[in-house]
Amino acid sequence: MSGVLQGVQKAILHDVLRDDLDGANGGRRLMTRSLFPSRRRRERPLAGAMLTAGLALTRLAIMGLAILGLAISTVDGFAAEPPPPARLAIDLGSERILEEAHLDSPRPPASLTKLMTAFVAFDALESGAITRETMVTVSAWAAGRPPVGAGLRAGDEIPFGDLLDAALIASANDAASAVAEAVAGQEAAFVARMNEKAAALGMTQTRFLTASGLPKPGQRITARDAALLARALVARHGGRAGVFAQTRTRIAGRTLLSTNPLLGRYAGAIGMKTGFTCAAGYNLVALAERGGRRILAVGLGYPGRGERNGAVVALLDRAFASAAGRGVRFAALDPDPRRAPPRPLRAYRGCAPGGSSTPKGYAAFLGAYAKRGAAAQAIRIARRAAKGSGATYLARRSRDRRWAAMLHSLRASDATRVCLAARQTGRYCVRLSPSALRGKRGFWR
Repeated sequence: MSGVLQGVQKAILHDVLRDDLDGANGGRRLMTRSLFPSRRRRERPLAGAMLTAGLALTRLAIMGLAILGLAISTVDGFAAEPPPPARLAIDLGSERILEEAHLDSPRPPASLTKLMTAFVAFDALESGAITRETMVTVSAWAAGRPPVGAGLRAGDEIPFGDLLDAALIASANDAASAVAEAVAGQEAAFVARMNEKAAALGMTQTRFLTASGLPKPGQRITARDAALLARALVARHGGRAGVFAQTRTRIAGRTLLSTNPLLGRYAGAIGMKTGFTCAAGYNLVALAERGGRRILAVGLGYPGRGERNGAVVALLDRAFASAAGRGVRFAALDPDPRRAPPRPLRAYRGCAPGGSSTPKGYAAFLGAYAKRGAAAQAIRIARRAAKGSGATYLARRSRDRRWAAMLHSLRASDATRVCLAARQTGRYCVRLSPSALRGKRGFWR
């Protein structure tokens, strides 16, 4: 093995071990040495108690990979650089493109999927196959969809209209699956209708695999196809599409807020839908109306919520400031046949789903980290032990500027299981009760 390769492997392993020690700061410290005698470790804050034997075994396993010359990467390949964001602005009156970039770059749709869920559901309502008043029994499958959700339980009896509103306004995944089952019997049958509709609309680069947009390999959409869908939805179901302008809805006695950041904050905003998964990044299809002009803006694949919101607002501003008759007609821009087939997209660096600012229920506190990426990685690992249950919390603490990582909205048994799994691999984890979460002076804050 060459000296250069050995040096790279040593640097990788040293960084991995350093990140282990830099993880969560529970207030205690430990003096330790690098496994390489020539490099001494400085004093590092540790998560809670002394590192366990499990961490030592983990290090030896990592060293074994380095000796074999294998590349060590972050969990699930999440360190891969994301594709550049895609954007598109269309004047719906003139049908002209005012601005575009990466129009045909495919990426996971996330909850933009629910625009097509709306289309198929609106078709069913219009045909009379179902009504908003139809009572739907929530299945165990629908109730078990991971957050974001409406808190539905198996056996709940909910009006179809309430389920649809919760899915479209608050992006509730459980409600979206319940809508699909109410319309087509099974979610898979509903998804087949979604793909048939996509083909009819000319969405040549789109494939849906769920009614909610929850991650599943092979799902994809482009900015062009998202615009085709939104434009057709407004044209075909303009009256029903007004639901996307609502800022809140109620279901089963609970009030759910819209996920659309522009409603009530951007002049003229009247819809439509947000979306986020780690593989997709932050997405937004926005519709705004000013002075008789309707502008449809699409932003896909932004690395953060703030970046997405700012980019789409700026896109709308530029579109409204432009001349109405300029630009190429949207229908004239066919997809580029020379474009390579879609490739699986990798997730964003330091990405962690969710990020709720109001932890509740039982929780597994995973520590406070110097780097956001390390905190996000801890969340990803913990979510495996949680088997998809719970919601995530990832926020920077004002008192020490460290990133607090947590899974919350868990049952007591789930929180216990997550922490047991973490400790078996030498990771920091503390189970928090609901009262500990509510405490204003909790050590985790």
